[in-house]
Amino acid sequence: MVLLTACGSSKGEDAKPSASASVQASQPAGDKDGVTITKEEYGKIESGMTYKEIIEIVGGEGDVLSEAGKKGDKNYASVVMYKGKGGVGASASFVFLNDELQTKSQLGLE
Repeated sequence: MVLLTACGSSKGEDAKPSASASVQASQPAGDKDGVTITKEEYGKIESGMTYKEIIEIVGGEGDVLSEAGKKGDKNYASVVMYKGKGGVGASASFVFLNDELQTKSQLGLE
């Protein structure tokens, strides 16, 4: 996401960003700290594993795409995505309920 804000004059003067101009950028989803997942790593991940166990297999955290409830509460749910090694759009997603892997899916991992 990129957010640019600038103020200028409407009297035909050169528009210059004001002192309050700001720029905000973030990494693409699933590419937290450059961590990617391979097909081999994906194959080692099984239902019932914790997010911590998956982090150990992949070598880092993925991006939390959504959460429901509060961490540690009964029925806390989350969806985590990793950018994958492979073609354009390669990725893997994991759905957790109470920090236990319920489902996994992948697209184009190599």
